[in-house]
Amino acid sequence: CFLETLKKPLGVDRDKAAIATIKKRRNRMGTKPVHVMLRGLLDPNPATRIDCKTALEMKAFEEFKKKQASGKENQEREKATKDSNTTEQQANTQTDNKNLKSAEADQANLTGEKKKGVNGNEVKQKPPSQSKNSRAGAHTAGERAEALKEMKRICKMLDFTNEDTKKAALSWWEKCDQPIEYCLLLAHKMYEHELMNIEEVEEYLEDFDIDEYTAAEEVIFEELGYDLTLF
Repeated sequence: CFLETLKKPLGVDRDKAAIATIKKRRNRMGTKPVHVMLRGLLDPNPATRIDCKTALEMKAFEEFKKKQASGKENQEREKATKDSNTTEQQANTQTDNKNLKSAEADQANLTGEKKKGVNGNEVKQKPPSQSKNSRAGAHTAGERAEALKEMKRICKMLDFTNEDTKKAALSWWEKCDQPIEYCLLLAHKMYEHELMNIEEVEEYLEDFDIDEYTAAEEVIFEELGYDLTLF
């Protein structure tokens, strides 16, 4: 079921109960473009239910395209700002070096001698050291290494073999403040050929809480704007 792919299993066996559950969840959805599209896809009435082609033409995907375009513009703007800051820093360093040399010359003229080293050669003033203008990410290199290690362990344990599952989980982990195992479990719903019953995860992962995981799924969906596209 489409809704079970996005959420946990409905927990009902009969069609009538399933339809009632779907209607209840549809009624809780808001007026955002993604919610409007999901309501159309989850319409229990086949006559009024929209198909995938219609969904792709709806405003929800226009929002995704705008977000991608905006992301590229932000990257270009950040690059231009970084280049500008680097150029300004280099110019300031050159000015500082010139001022330093000028001050040394004035001091030499005043005392009538130049600074000498131990071997009698003139000591050259070293320019001030420059700090790298690196932008810190949301996670440190150490945290990323630990996340990769944990992801590899869980994939081997739960038999997740699709590389896109790992790529998606790592991408969502970097964007959201949620545990890597929760991102991985959500990603497996999208990219693995065989879906695993979430309730069985407790047998493999220590301290796994299905209610906590369900809440984490909600947070991931909201923080990503319901845009779980990988490419």
